[in-house]
Amino acid sequence: MKKLFSKLNYFIFLILLFALPVKDNILPTILTAWVATWLFEGNLKQKFQNFDYKNPNYLVLAIYFLIMVISVLQARDMTKGWYHVQQTLSIAFLPIIIAGSNQYVNKNYQNILLTFVIANLTISIFLLAKALYTNLHYDSGNWMFNFSPYKSLE
Repeated sequence: MKKLFSKLNYFIFLILLFALPVKDNILPTILTAWVATWLFEGNLKQKFQNFDYKNPNYLVLAIYFLIMVISVLQARDMTKGWYHVQQTLSIAFLPIIIAGSNQYVNKNYQNILLTFVIANLTISIFLLAKALYTNLHYDSGNWMFNFSPYKSLE
């Protein structure tokens, strides 16, 4: 059963890396599934021992989230603020989970990096093509490009 959760954790992690550049509403669901498979693998004590708590970057990250929480408490629209905190906090747990990952994740760093690069490249090309399709118009024999998405062509 542990081997099944290890493989499932690896594949959900690849899906997460592909969904990360999109930052869609499905991202928290994928993150939850990834964390759940990570927990069901067991060996939590060993996973947390592999994490480097003395790294000063994690202290900076903790201070950043403390400032975010304080700013949400003073915001007018707390719902949007908490949603933003939830999304960024879920991404902040990535280093902790990666540090305690299984052998599939540890052995396949090249595939993981390649998946992330391909995902970013694919999303970038898609968004550039969408912007071109949305803003390039043919009018009276002339090609016109709308540089601002907020101004309509006149």
